[in-house]
Amino acid sequence: MEFTLLDAMRPIVDRLNAFDRARELDAFAEQVLEQRSDAFEGVAGAQALSAARGIARHVIPELKEIPALADMLCDRLAEEPAPAVRLAIAVSLAYLVNPEDYLSDDLSACYGYVDDLAVLWAMLGTTVLVYNPASAFGRYGEGPSGFVGTAVSRIRTCSMCVPSRVAGALQGAMAELMTIVQAFQFWPEEMVNARTRELIENPYVRVEVPPPAPGQPTVLRTPGPETFSLPRGGVGYSDDGLLAYQFEDGGQIAL
Repeated sequence: MEFTLLDAMRPIVDRLNAFDRARELDAFAEQVLEQRSDAFEGVAGAQALSAARGIARHVIPELKEIPALADMLCDRLAEEPAPAVRLAIAVSLAYLVNPEDYLSDDLSACYGYVDDLAVLWAMLGTTVLVYNPASAFGRYGEGPSGFVGTAVSRIRTCSMCVPSRVAGALQGAMAELMTIVQAFQFWPEEMVNARTRELIENPYVRVEVPPPAPGQPTVLRTPGPETFSLPRGGVGYSDDGLLAYQFEDGGQIAL
């Protein structure tokens, strides 16, 4: 029996709503130490555990935001007048419920949703950049530019937890999905609407870009990966001697 998109999303939303950020902080930190062991080469022992807890305090609130984000997207899926935007929303939610992604959803402390959240923000940011929906998804930024800034910041935070072994493949998947979202604008409206209905009825079906129609650009305007990227980095010490996650691009997050 195939589940609908909303049916498939409910267990994820319930699990994240039940996730207690205070009680699960140490379990999440342990996952950080295991999954991102390469990020702790400059620290060890109690300092490494303290840094992992600091990363957890930044990322767990982002994961706890998924249920509210999903509810907002479900509302938009029902109300959005632009067919291409509705399909982009459906694809975003379908990725969230797909168990065959880069981190197992069964990892403890909901760690397995880190990659889903990064992809979700990249796709939504692309949707706003390309289609500029009027509301720009409400409270997640003041207008399109504000929303895109929010998306970039959330992806950057998530990147601290993305294991190096999957980072390249996940970035490639993000770029592919962002290209697909952009391609919707060239599809016939009836095709867009049909794919949206298909995803709502069966969120596990794969959406692929058909061959370009006559006159369609073969190279689409791409806002990522330079906009929506997974910057690498590791734990170190700031100039004042405090623990910080230091990105290779020069930025840092205090831990």
